[in-house]
Amino acid sequence: MKINFIFLTLLSLALASCGTPSNSSDVTSEPISEILSESIESEAQDEPFAILADDFPPSDAGGYPSEGEYLISERSFYLKSVMQNNGKYNPTLTVQMKKLESYFYNLTAIHSLRLEITLMKNESEYTGPMHYAPTLCVSDSLEFNDQIINGEVVSENDTAITYEYNGSENYPYMKIMNESNFAQYIYKLEWKK
Repeated sequence: MKINFIFLTLLSLALASCGTPSNSSDVTSEPISEILSESIESEAQDEPFAILADDFPPSDAGGYPSEGEYLISERSFYLKSVMQNNGKYNPTLTVQMKKLESYFYNLTAIHSLRLEITLMKNESEYTGPMHYAPTLCVSDSLEFNDQIINGEVVSENDTAITYEYNGSENYPYMKIMNESNFAQYIYKLEWKK
């Protein structure tokens, strides 16, 4: 509905500017399609959204998909050693992040006040907990440095634990990394206002 209103407003402005020639410098020379696509893109990227396991690519012939760019929930992300988990350890589909070396980050800017990541609780009687808060590196560009935001536990039950990362509103690019000695299994990532 909002997009239709924007389109009709822009179309009306364009048609109005096609009438009598004027010396006004207020008329833009940018094509309406570009203005409309920029408006829709910026609006879509600022809305709260969630990503679930089935949004990620499945395993590739029994292994992780190729490292590279993927479209996830209508946004571009770069993935390394991240995939859908087939439910081997849990009947629920999860996002699996390989131990020590996996990460993914958004290539499309996201403006969000906080990020919540819900992980599968994974424990062993020999090693204890095998779920750790993913590392969140934030940046104002796609060149990530060491700007880290730590996650805090906001909810926990027998099967899941949710970490919240606050303070990302100044950083439109976020790199989620698994630096633990164990594979991590994510149920959901949720960007919120």
